[in-house]
Amino acid sequence: MDIQSKRFATILILCCFFSFTFAQNWEVSVNYSSIDNKISVKALPPLNVTNEKISFQQNILGSNTKTNLQAAFYVNPEQKKLDYKSMISPFVLNDLVYFEYEILLNNTTNVATRAIVDFNPILLVHWNEILFQTKDDALISIYFFVDDKQYSLPVQTLSQWNSTISEIKPLKPVVEINKISVATNLPNPDLKVLLEQTLKNFTYFEAGETKHVYIIFDNDSLPSGGANFQDKIIVYLDAKTMDQDKWAMQQIILHELFHGVSPYKINPELEAVLLDKNWLAEATPEYLSWMYLLQESLISEQDFISSMEQKLRDMQPFQSISLNDMSLEIYRKPEYYQAFYTKGCIALFLLDLRIFEATNGMLNIHNLILGKFPELEGDKQLALNNLMHEMEEELVYNSTGYSFNKFLSSYGWLYEKQKVMGIDEKTQEAIIRKENLTYQKMASNEQKELWKRFISKMN
Repeated sequence: MDIQSKRFATILILCCFFSFTFAQNWEVSVNYSSIDNKISVKALPPLNVTNEKISFQQNILGSNTKTNLQAAFYVNPEQKKLDYKSMISPFVLNDLVYFEYEILLNNTTNVATRAIVDFNPILLVHWNEILFQTKDDALISIYFFVDDKQYSLPVQTLSQWNSTISEIKPLKPVVEINKISVATNLPNPDLKVLLEQTLKNFTYFEAGETKHVYIIFDNDSLPSGGANFQDKIIVYLDAKTMDQDKWAMQQIILHELFHGVSPYKINPELEAVLLDKNWLAEATPEYLSWMYLLQESLISEQDFISSMEQKLRDMQPFQSISLNDMSLEIYRKPEYYQAFYTKGCIALFLLDLRIFEATNGMLNIHNLILGKFPELEGDKQLALNNLMHEMEEELVYNSTGYSFNKFLSSYGWLYEKQKVMGIDEKTQEAIIRKENLTYQKMASNEQKELWKRFISKMN
């Protein structure tokens, strides 16, 4: 066999191997429709799979009667509709092209809300509540659809997808206030009081349909997570949060609520001219949530400053990258995403300080984002337009680092860089003072008054 024939044979073997490997993957599409609150699952098995026993998690079926969860199962090519109770008994896959089933959801269950869609990578938890089981551990590639958006997930085995078994717990209403309805799986009087305190002055939604908030507590969750859909908000928390950081839970809920208020979204379908605004998608709700907590006296002034200090520290790796560049590259470099919560939030904080000072308190970032502008005279409007252009250059396009004290000094605050203070005699390690914000003891009455007005309740 000549060299060319050997190469051809090698390529043919590799192609056959690739085809064989690919053919072993089950292809599963999970489609969640927010319009009719339904999950549809379609499973396409490999061509060579026969006599495969298919079953479903018993906790799904056992919860159906309690939560009004309805499921229907279809088999192709007969398209014979089976009663969902028949799913309790396993069935055998015999030369079928695919099978599919539907789960109709009500507000009393949280199956769909357990699938939290994060930006990148896609985070999906508790797949065992909507996926099937097989006799053999099938290798599955999943495509997840939310309305008109598609997300492709990495290939994993069913045992990996179903690694966490959890009971489906019905969500119970706990608070309804200001067109916001909150339901949770762990209702209690303390949570009810906390939510009422948090939401009593959240009046930013226009009159219309109620915004539903689902707070899901679980022991195997990430510390926190959230997703904002058109008419619902999902907040996912570790159950320990109930007994620990109360204001941390408030901030997450408020962040997701402000997503529903903010006009900025990360959306790859938008025209390229809007891509430089991607940073605002997370920076806006993040900053507004912290300011709301401060101005509604839900956290102390020191809590607010401490959170800004931490963001100053966390943004250091992104000092030399502009928010504009990160916004344009976010689809290829998802690590920039977290910078929108830190550097983006700080950028809005500095902008807020500057425009509040320049307009003598007539205008703040809250007015800009929500479109509630006070009337300004012609010369003041022109001055504001010039200021906004200057701030865009300073905060959005700047890749050399921010001049923090340029914004802070008028309010009596001082930004201090990280500094080596000396050497610890016992450990011989450097004693490092982290970046911090310090209020000046010699601040003038004008500076104190300006700061006091700035942190007062939103207009």
